[in-house]
Amino acid sequence: MNPPYQKVVHVLIILIGITFLALGKEPSEALMFFGLALAFDPFDQKQPYRERPIWQKAILLLELFMVIVLFIGMIWPSLYHGFQK
Repeated sequence: MNPPYQKVVHVLIILIGITFLALGKEPSEALMFFGLALAFDPFDQKQPYRERPIWQKAILLLELFMVIVLFIGMIWPSLYHGFQK
């Protein structure tokens, strides 16, 4: 069973990530917070991933997708300029 504060920490970290993303000044900070939120799984960790309801899987996969998109967005300009040379 998860500690009672784990859901609150997860939601707060996601909200901080959304705030950094909305401000648009530092997307790397949003990437860090979204990635950190995945470590604080808000659902029952004793339940195997395959047995979880679809909505729980969807939330975790959406968060992972956001991390991947932000990471690619951060490194893409460097990659693009590297290919131009």
